[in-house]
Amino acid sequence: MLFEVISGQIRLGEVDEFYKLHHDILLPAMAAVGIKPFLFLITEVGRFRRFIDIYQYDNMVDYEEKTNALISKDLREYYSRIQNCINGDLLIELMNKMPYSP
Repeated sequence: MLFEVISGQIRLGEVDEFYKLHHDILLPAMAAVGIKPFLFLITEVGRFRRFIDIYQYDNMVDYEEKTNALISKDLREYYSRIQNCINGDLLIELMNKMPYSP
């Protein structure tokens, strides 16, 4: 099992727009290519409005195929609008479970 972890900071005053774009555009596009959400988190204490999205894949081949399918979709509107919601860069990491994790 492989996890893609995407994190970043949402600009002040853009939380509602971030949620709307994430829910109405990004998640349906991901569902269409078979990308499975695992967990969505947002900080309330600590770093202000930091989000973490975790998506689950079977393996690296599954990740590559589904990511390529997502990239081929026309998401220009999403990307142009989401840029106004994000402060700084996104961090994208690929992670595996530790051998002793449940």
